[in-house]
Amino acid sequence: MNPTPGLQRIRRILVAVDACTHSVSALEAAVQLAAQLHAELVGLFVEDTNLLRLAALPFAREWGTTTLVRRMESTTMDRALRHQAQQMQQLLARSAAQHQVRWSFRVARGEIAAQVRQVAEEVDLVTLGINPWEYTNQLYLETATRKLLRDSLRPMLLLPQGVALQSPLICLYTGTPAAQHALELAKHLSAPHQPMTVVIASNDPQNALRLREQAAQFLAEQAVQWQHCQLTVAAILARLRLLPAGTVLLPADATSLPERERDMLLAKSQRAVIVVQ
Repeated sequence: MNPTPGLQRIRRILVAVDACTHSVSALEAAVQLAAQLHAELVGLFVEDTNLLRLAALPFAREWGTTTLVRRMESTTMDRALRHQAQQMQQLLARSAAQHQVRWSFRVARGEIAAQVRQVAEEVDLVTLGINPWEYTNQLYLETATRKLLRDSLRPMLLLPQGVALQSPLICLYTGTPAAQHALELAKHLSAPHQPMTVVIASNDPQNALRLREQAAQFLAEQAVQWQHCQLTVAAILARLRLLPAGTVLLPADATSLPERERDMLLAKSQRAVIVVQ
């Protein structure tokens, strides 16, 4: 297996934030990961133009802490976004100082996915907090997150609200290029002899054996626990429920899991997941 450029070392980590609880959790996890990897952290707050357009509509209203209902003003939304950005920058500064992490902070205005994707070109890993309300009844991800998963060339760490980045690493391996990249990243994130679980997903027992031998050769210095499951969301989830809490590395290519099934897995796993292209 030839390592892919960009997966050998994570030097810069992007964390996209707003003032919501799930973004605070993502920021804290990104700081801890940056400290572990001696990486630089880039914070990005996006002033969502969709919110600003909404505030400018004549029928837009906001509810206060009382029953008072008043018209929403675009200037009020502007001030609120600036205040939220300042709060997140201060939080990042405190957390980074505590963990001795180099950091920078940017504020951008525009469509969220486009702004994150632009800055993602400068980093090696993107971190996003996931709000549980982003999942619809069909278990699709919120549009901006789904766009990033489809278009970004960088690994993406997705953190559901209240879920931390945890060991051991659990890598889903299917033998595809993206699965190979996920295995390489798992090796990079784990210290030698640190326990790791590789879940071999294949419907063919002979192919599963071939994939295990292929992965074992690459992970020769790692302490690996091997699991096997069929390549279905139900089978993967059943296998994950048998394993201790840990961070999952998931290949993003449609050959491993189509987009709908991938989104369903992300919604139901309730673990930190790194999606690797």
